[in-house]
Amino acid sequence: MSASVGTLTNSWMSLTAFLQDREIAPQILDLQNDGMWTSMLAELGYTNYIESKEWFFDSFYNDPKLVVVDTTGASISTSGTSGNYTLTITGLTAGNNNYIKVGDTLLLPNGKSPLVTSVTTTSLTKDTVTCKTDVGTLTLTAGDKIIVNGNALEEGSNATDPMRFTLSKYRNLIQIFDEGWKITDVEAGAKRTVAFNGNYYQTAQSAIDSLQHLQAKLAMTWWSGEVSSTQFDDASPILTGPNNSYAVQKTRGMNQAITSYGITPSTTISGVVGTPDMQDVCDRLTGVKAPADYWMFGGNSPKTVIDIWAKNLNSSGATSVRIDGTSKDVSFGASAIEFGGFNFKLMALPILSNPQTFNFKASGSTTHAIGRSIFLLPSGNCPVYGGTPKKYFAMRFAQVDPSIVKDGLKLANSNYISEFTTGAFAGVGLDANFQSRYYTNMGVEANLPQLYGRWLVK
Repeated sequence: MSASVGTLTNSWMSLTAFLQDREIAPQILDLQNDGMWTSMLAELGYTNYIESKEWFFDSFYNDPKLVVVDTTGASISTSGTSGNYTLTITGLTAGNNNYIKVGDTLLLPNGKSPLVTSVTTTSLTKDTVTCKTDVGTLTLTAGDKIIVNGNALEEGSNATDPMRFTLSKYRNLIQIFDEGWKITDVEAGAKRTVAFNGNYYQTAQSAIDSLQHLQAKLAMTWWSGEVSSTQFDDASPILTGPNNSYAVQKTRGMNQAITSYGITPSTTISGVVGTPDMQDVCDRLTGVKAPADYWMFGGNSPKTVIDIWAKNLNSSGATSVRIDGTSKDVSFGASAIEFGGFNFKLMALPILSNPQTFNFKASGSTTHAIGRSIFLLPSGNCPVYGGTPKKYFAMRFAQVDPSIVKDGLKLANSNYISEFTTGAFAGVGLDANFQSRYYTNMGVEANLPQLYGRWLVK
């Protein structure tokens, strides 16, 4: 800029960009606050670092030993006939046969408990059951439900027919995740005005931003992942990657585990929780033999719906004392609700409130169902046969064994996430850059998902 006549003003000086000192806050303000919610499960103690030998994991659970028998589709003879003490059920359908045996006693809807005197099988799915009482009249209508409530044998009896109880399997897959960043030699050495974690070089922010992005993907998949039919060992996989057309497999997230196996109640009026709605939730949990202690996880909006009911906020003031957040057993900002024999710990999770994750308008003005729901997850440990109880749910990881990493790459293990680095500034190779790849293998562990729930409240 050449000399000229005039007064030295701020606007004149500013014609040369950045010549004047600037007042810049030396820290970067974390508007997104991503780090808070990506570490939620770790803070609650629900991460699980397991070295897995395979890329899938199975859990086995016992099938019910007690069954409600549905007589829909069967025919009933001599029901309700005065003075007739015998009742015959012919043609029990699949799923209701091969359970009742001679010597059992039944409980009918009218309270009568006859003795089973004969059982014949006309096909693999059709049982005919005859039962008898010596007190009163037996009454049953096709479509009614009955249970075996005991057995009664004669003196000097023979052993009854043996029973066989089965196990069912729940399988989930481990999914490969990664996130990377790369920086050139010039930018790696260039200092900047604002600091990141006290460091004035771009490398610090790139590393943490990429790591948080990976943690966000893990957390979001934990909630919303959809399991694939494709597995890594498929000969002709449907899902394949771009490099070698190798198989890609995905893990089942919590939302799919619940919709496939758990309970999915909803409020009678959207956005309003009433006492009958809470009773319905408790009845459904009771129906699946649920434990007493539960987490209620949700975003701010669905949590508010619960708060309005629990704190009696429809009136001019909060008069209810059913919310107690002072207990030393309730941490992380959770509130406790006791209702219907269950203890609920209600907690708002930022990941479920974030408008860039699940609190987004998925269709028109409608928020995605995950963002409108309260998730009911049992807390504590689930029971196991003759062993150490394990947590109901967790993030399960398969760690990378450093001994299998190819020479020439550096591997830094930090719990469950591995960092591979390459480039001249990483001491590997001749390219004048520094490249980092965060890599992890995660699967969603949901033990006994039949006990979980997703309560649509909005």
